[in-house]
Amino acid sequence: MAARKSEQPTSEDGCASLDAQPSEPGLLLSQILTAPAFPRAASEHDVRTAAADIGITDAGDEPDPELRELRVSPGMVRAVGYRQFGRTGGGRRSAISGFSDASRRNLLRRLGTLDFSVVRGISVVITLTYPADWRPWCPTGADAKQQLVSFRREWVKRWGEFQGIWKLEFQPRHSQPEERRFAPHFHILAVVPAADPAKPVFQATSLTDVREWVSQTWWDVVGSGNEDHLKAGTRVDDADGEYPGRVVAYFAGYTAGRTKEEQHKAPTNWPGLGRFWGIVGIPSVEISTHLTEVEFFAVRRVLAELLARRRGRRRRSLRRGDDGLWLALDDAPELVLRLSKWLHPEPFAGPSQLP
Repeated sequence: MAARKSEQPTSEDGCASLDAQPSEPGLLLSQILTAPAFPRAASEHDVRTAAADIGITDAGDEPDPELRELRVSPGMVRAVGYRQFGRTGGGRRSAISGFSDASRRNLLRRLGTLDFSVVRGISVVITLTYPADWRPWCPTGADAKQQLVSFRREWVKRWGEFQGIWKLEFQPRHSQPEERRFAPHFHILAVVPAADPAKPVFQATSLTDVREWVSQTWWDVVGSGNEDHLKAGTRVDDADGEYPGRVVAYFAGYTAGRTKEEQHKAPTNWPGLGRFWGIVGIPSVEISTHLTEVEFFAVRRVLAELLARRRGRRRRSLRRGDDGLWLALDDAPELVLRLSKWLHPEPFAGPSQLP
């Protein structure tokens, strides 16, 4: 989900504004904040309904050789073989040194479980960068994360709540010396909260308000005193949040595949790298439901076929008892309901019922 370019009128400084729309002059942002940030997001109720329809919900933790699981979330379906039940990590984790394939998969899986239906407000995509000479203001990864935390705290003071996803990347600056060649920056999906007269905070009246606040606040947090950083250190765009799957696609564009792998290369001598991503204030939903062996392998074949079509490849061969199959999509419960009807068709009523 690349941040879409706003088609709204622009202000004198060229920034997109929601102050006015052609059909409704004078419409304020605070008048439309009560709408869902992602109006077509599947809800927890949708997930539970779909899971109950396709199998036996409340799957137990004990392995059962006769049963497998289908795990349903708002934006993801996972087929889990019984041999995978109870598996845990491989022991003590070492210090993070890069954005691993495991971290990439965990990010995408976690995004697929998020319940965006409960989020109210206006979704925006924020980019926070550092000055050209960034080392003095961000000497370690721990400093960068602390500055991100400080930014979030200021957001809560100003807007009353923070709900969002953040992702750390490094901008290649090949003309810079080696120690400044990969400059850290953050991509954030954030939601300007819904207007609430009971909140003791001043509500935004335009996207320009949000842009100005983000620019000034990040400049204050970093503390460089660099005027160029104040003018060009941040970017705020309204996000195309109609389908939450586009949020997943946006972040997947930076994580899946290798086209932006260079932006996951950390600077040399930059200790305390830490995590590359995080999610704040958005709940996760994943409901497990039992399937029989026949149902499990039938569903898994369908998911494998859909995944192969998406990638433009032939469907890979699948082993019995193999897990490792999940599919992210806009509305996972809707697909599960369709699978349920396919697995459990209504019984044949007899010749008298035929047209």
